[in-house]
Amino acid sequence: MNIGTVVFDYDVNTKRLTDALFSEDEIGSIIRCHFEVEQAIEHVLAKFTDGRTKRKANNWNFAQKLELCRIIGIHDNFLVPFKTLNDHRNDFAHNGKITISDKDVTDLIIQVRRACPQFTDQLQLEIIGERKFMKSVMECTNKEKYILAVSMVLSIFCALPHINIKITNSI
Repeated sequence: MNIGTVVFDYDVNTKRLTDALFSEDEIGSIIRCHFEVEQAIEHVLAKFTDGRTKRKANNWNFAQKLELCRIIGIHDNFLVPFKTLNDHRNDFAHNGKITISDKDVTDLIIQVRRACPQFTDQLQLEIIGERKFMKSVMECTNKEKYILAVSMVLSIFCALPHINIKITNSI
């Protein structure tokens, strides 16, 4: 089914994600990604529940928000990468981890490719602005790959409410 172009009304904070990309501190990069994902989850939950979760979600932890996403029908392909990000954030925040490992990146990329098979080693990102960046995934450091993978699944996740509307309207 071709649903055409999908435009979503959530503004991913690209500054936060580019700050994560250019940060020297991997802990800061993980925290920035995690924060942006949590904001997006709250937005998507509000969209799917017509705003009924907006006030309540502030008191829920990340895992509870993910579980509600699962309950309302969002496929695990979109949620498992966020669960992994949360696990890694917890490793940094509570277990003293300081670097993103090869295994961390590999695990996340495998999961992201389930949601977005187009996320290949040849995928190239170009950032034009104050700080410039132009690399394919293959050329990136572990931290850069990690942030690009999170950004990719985050973008698709944010479009889910609108994809759902388009599919519902076409039935």
